Amino acid sequence: IHCFVMRNARYIVIKKLFDAGQGGVLKITGGSGAGKTRLLRDLKYTASLNGMHVLDLWRNDEKETQFFISQLGGMLSSSSGKFTVVVIDDFDGLCGDAAACPLIDMIRIAINKSSPQLLFVLASRESLKEWAGAEMKLGNFSRDEIREYVSSLAGPPEDVMEFIVDETLKKT
Repeated sequence: IHCFVMRNARYIVIKKLFDAGQGGVLKITGGSGAGKTRLLRDLKYTASLNGMHVLDLWRNDEKETQFFISQLGGMLSSSSGKFTVVVIDDFDGLCGDAAACPLIDMIRIAINKSSPQLLFVLASRESLKEWAGAEMKLGNFSRDEIREYVSSLAGPPEDVMEFIVDETLKKT
């Protein structure tokens, strides 16, 4: 199964960024359940398969955040020449007060360094207007996207697929 089923247009945007080796910021925004975390995991996997270095932060945990900051600091002070993707999920939940957050400060420094070898991918429920960069907004899945996903899993008969699609749409 292709890891970007139902997100092919978004995959094309990400693939172009990877192929161009273009650094900067990619903001992925959308409500709960829109597929941000899944897209980030698929992006991380694809980057690794393409030989890129991946640094990620998935939860708001003080030890993990400190480790992430030290890894990012190390990357900034030494240039490996390898394209690096920095993936941060739930970006809006990382710091209660962004003005006093060392992680936010470090990311701003890294982005201002403008390394063409460094791509930040920030996922958030809220719009990240204060951050320059491309934005990819995820919405709820359409009937056709759910059908595509269900048939990619098992290819059920049409009546079973319609039932699954209807039940999924009721929950979103």
